[in-house]
Amino acid sequence: MNHEQDKNQSDKVAEVDRIVIRLLERLAVEGGKIVCTAALSVEDIDKARKDDRMVVLENGIGFVFAPPISVDEQLRVIANAPISNEFVRLRKERDESRAVCRMLVKFDEMSDDEQEYFRNDGAMIDDIIEEARKVVEVV
Repeated sequence: MNHEQDKNQSDKVAEVDRIVIRLLERLAVEGGKIVCTAALSVEDIDKARKDDRMVVLENGIGFVFAPPISVDEQLRVIANAPISNEFVRLRKERDESRAVCRMLVKFDEMSDDEQEYFRNDGAMIDDIIEEARKVVEVV
């Protein structure tokens, strides 16, 4: 390398250092996080580049300052996130368990006459009560 190439290399390193320091200063002041570009979508990288929140090292590894998001933004993201079938199933199971537990508590609070009415009204009420007691034991 000649002197001119050394100077160019030195200038590039100094510029990268300035950008890294600027990103770290923003992180210290604003909070948030610094993430590797490998974890981001092309759109996120483009936005970070336009907002001057990104640095790419000589080896090609890029880093982006990701400012913290507000509670409103977090709720918007959560509301728009796809919900997995497993999550829906677990939520339904939880809601059904809660309903059964509430029914069991209400049944236990009923008078003997009211309990007898429900027992006579449906042959399966004892089975439901037994299952509800199992759920309560598990929870």
